[in-house]
Amino acid sequence: NEDLACVCRAYKVNLLGDDDKENESTAGIKVFSYIDFCKRHLRNQIRKEHKDFGFRWINKEQSIELLKQVLRQKSRWERSFKAEDIYGLIYSILKGRFMIGTESLPSTREDYERVFRDYGRTPGDLDQILEIFSQYQGRLERNKMRDEADIIRLSYESLKNKARLNDLDQRLWIVIDEIQDFTELEWKSILLFWENQAGAESARSAQAPVSSGSFATNLTYPFLSGDVNQNISRSGFRWQEPEGYLQSI
Repeated sequence: NEDLACVCRAYKVNLLGDDDKENESTAGIKVFSYIDFCKRHLRNQIRKEHKDFGFRWINKEQSIELLKQVLRQKSRWERSFKAEDIYGLIYSILKGRFMIGTESLPSTREDYERVFRDYGRTPGDLDQILEIFSQYQGRLERNKMRDEADIIRLSYESLKNKARLNDLDQRLWIVIDEIQDFTELEWKSILLFWENQAGAESARSAQAPVSSGSFATNLTYPFLSGDVNQNISRSGFRWQEPEGYLQSI
C-alpha cells in the first residue's frame, strides 16, 4: 500500500542527499535506486534458499580503487589509463552488454571485439584493456567480491522468468527517463517486470476475453524517454534497441 519510486542513483542523491541510505522517503514516496532493489532482491533470495552470500558487494568507488591497484602494477598502464575510464568500459560494455541476439555476456576476445565493433569503435588498445579487466576480475574472485554490474546481472538472471509487479486491478506504468544513459543490462533488467507482466496479462485475456465496449484495467505500460542527441554513457546506446525489444514483446 505504499507509493514507490525506483530512481537512478544520481536522482536518488538529489532527492535524499545520501546515496548509501536505502528505502528513505520523500514527500510520502519511498525512494530507492535500482541497485538498492537488486541488493535487496538477492538478499531475500539467498535467505529463502537458506544460503550464505559467499561474496561481498563493493560499490563504484571501491571498484575504482581496485582498478587503481591493478593499474599500478605496470607503469605504462598508469600513464595511459584512468581507473574511472576503465570502470566505465567495464560497467557499460564489458559487463553491461549482451552479445547481439542473445542473453549471453561476452567472454572471449572475439566476443569483446564484436561488441565494440557493433556498438561503436574498437579501441586500439583493446588487448591492454582486456588484460586490465582480467586482472580486475581476478582480484574480485580471489577476494570473493562482486561489483555493481555483477549485482544487476545476478538479479536479471534470478528475475528473468518471474519478475512481476502485482495482480491488482489497476493500470501500472514503468517509466525510464534518460534511457540513453542506461546500459543494455540495466534497461532490460527493469523492463523484465513489463515483459513478464505483459505475458501474464495476455494469457489471462486469452482465457477471459474483455467484452466489447470495455477495457482491461490491469495493464502495464512501459514509458521510455530520453535525449536522442545526448549520451554521457559509454554503453553505445541506440534507440533502435529498446524499440525493437518492445515491438518483439
